[in-house]
Amino acid sequence: MVVVILTLAAGAVMADAGYLLHRFGWSTAGPTTIAAGVLISVAFMIATGMAAATSGQPVTPVPWHRRARRLALMLVVPLGGDGAPVVAQIGSGLLSLVSGAILVFGGWAAVEWSWWLLPPLVVTAGLTISGAFAATVVPVMRRANGTGR
Repeated sequence: MVVVILTLAAGAVMADAGYLLHRFGWSTAGPTTIAAGVLISVAFMIATGMAAATSGQPVTPVPWHRRARRLALMLVVPLGGDGAPVVAQIGSGLLSLVSGAILVFGGWAAVEWSWWLLPPLVVTAGLTISGAFAATVVPVMRRANGTGR
């Protein structure tokens, strides 16, 4: 439930960034997207941690400095969860960026043309971010259950 709330909050921030982009320009909208990056990065960390913890396998604690370094990197590109293959993390990051771009466009298009454009774009972005979560959470669950590599 926390992951869903964080993901929805990140999406709302990105759509608001599109609104701010249209009204005030990128200098106002750009810094707003940092908050969305933090929210989605924390959601990825929680989701993969939950996937590993619910597998029944013992979870090895990650040192705080490694988590802090990863969170700092995820402010630039949300790389998905720790423990997934690197290709899955990169794919997840790209899907996250595409989802955010769709939401920014949705916020901008809602102001420019019509608010009716926002709901279909939000659904499209939601499907895209779901793919990003699946790209990193599923491999972690498979690895923890012994069915993956």
